[in-house]
Amino acid sequence: MMRGHVYVMRSTAHPEKTKVGYSKNPKDRARWISGTIKGDARLVFSVSLFSAYAVEQFLHGILAPMSTKMSGSGKTEWYRFHSMSVAFLLTGITFYALKRIDPQSPYLNPLSLCLIFVGSYFTSKMVVIFLLFVFLRIIQVLEIAAPLIFIYILFCVLSGNSISLP
Repeated sequence: MMRGHVYVMRSTAHPEKTKVGYSKNPKDRARWISGTIKGDARLVFSVSLFSAYAVEQFLHGILAPMSTKMSGSGKTEWYRFHSMSVAFLLTGITFYALKRIDPQSPYLNPLSLCLIFVGSYFTSKMVVIFLLFVFLRIIQVLEIAAPLIFIYILFCVLSGNSISLP
């Protein structure tokens, strides 16, 4: 199985749009896309994975509600992360956390929640990109750890030892 990369790019001409894709060479892919769109495609980050194509397809399914069209290469894989749904989710998480930490918090009022919502709306793109990065790094670690755990278990079973973690 050959490794690939799941990458995140942004458009200089359309900063509200973010591309999530798969490539064996993300830097070359960014240059190729830059030649087919208005402005440039800038690589934000890429993560090398054995399961890159499958992970990319999974992410496209999850991100489908935020999909937006763009002309050029990879035109169906662009997303607009400034969304009301992301802002509502972040506001809900913040409200829940505040209520759990301090049920008497002065920030549990309608005005504060409106301000949290507005801030969440404008930072939603950064939050989603950060969460994508964290998710891809977790997948990367699991790709390495899962075979090692399997080998350890197999060794214990074949040698007649009980399985114990250090």
